[in-house]
Amino acid sequence: DTQYIIFTSGTTGPSKAVLSSYLQGYAMGPQANPHIVDTDRWFINLPLFHVGGTIFVIVTFSTGGSCFIDTHFKTNEFWPTVRDNGLTGICLLGAMIPFLLKVPPRDDDKLHTLVKATCVPWNEDAMTVGRRFGIEMRTTFNMTEVSSPMVSDPYPPEPGTCGKPRDGVEARVVDENDCQVAPGETGELILRTDAPWAMNHGYYKNPEATAEAWRNGWFHTGDGFR
Repeated sequence: DTQYIIFTSGTTGPSKAVLSSYLQGYAMGPQANPHIVDTDRWFINLPLFHVGGTIFVIVTFSTGGSCFIDTHFKTNEFWPTVRDNGLTGICLLGAMIPFLLKVPPRDDDKLHTLVKATCVPWNEDAMTVGRRFGIEMRTTFNMTEVSSPMVSDPYPPEPGTCGKPRDGVEARVVDENDCQVAPGETGELILRTDAPWAMNHGYYKNPEATAEAWRNGWFHTGDGFR
């Protein structure tokens, strides 16, 4: 059953309304993030009209843990909010990471409750934030239409990585004819899952876009991978 209709971020064109099942939400959230457990209290400060926010609400429902939903990210409020509410995990996106690095170092940089973070993108700044503040850092690749198909172990050594395909997910990097490219070459990432309904089941009232994305039994991400 459709759990919700949620819009893509619109970074490469007009947003599309994605039909997302309960099973996709479960696959994207708790199934892809087994490191989040019932004792965690997750810091959610990403918008709930985006999967970056809703995914961790779904994880909380599944694990029986708790979450703190904030309305914004502000650098000077970040660590007081973590400490005051006993928060243990967060998803750090984009500009949050260099903003946290710009805070002058303090003797109590590691005196807080935050122990784990999912960080996108994975780069030198992300590694530095993790080491400075003593956080176990992971990265992932996800889209509104899929279900966190790639996740990493803590502190992957290669900047720019998106992690590895998780169990139950098959990934290929292909050319314009959907033929797999050689190692080291760049192509489009396409995906499919073992379990039915573990990714989107189309775009709302947009059969043309659905047919274009779901070709040859694979979901076409439109993203370049190597």
